[in-house]
Amino acid sequence: YWSEDPNFENHTFSFYFSLYIAWCIFNSLSTAFAALMTALTAIRCSRSLHTRLLENVIRAPMSFFESTPLGRILNRFAKEMDGVDT
Repeated sequence: YWSEDPNFENHTFSFYFSLYIAWCIFNSLSTAFAALMTALTAIRCSRSLHTRLLENVIRAPMSFFESTPLGRILNRFAKEMDGVDT
């Protein structure tokens, strides 16, 4: 068996504890990095979507505003932004 191998290195508790601490630090940093990248990407997508929506609404012909209530336009903005933000 591996425990009877004379070349097997018997490590101390501090060695394994150090490995465990290093793994915990690595895991924490990678999780924080992933959360940061997710948040930054969501913010970038939200800004892009809002800008494109606003540009298209501003460039719409006057007949669009005469036939579409302002509340419907605002609700559409809110719905799209909520979909990106959540």
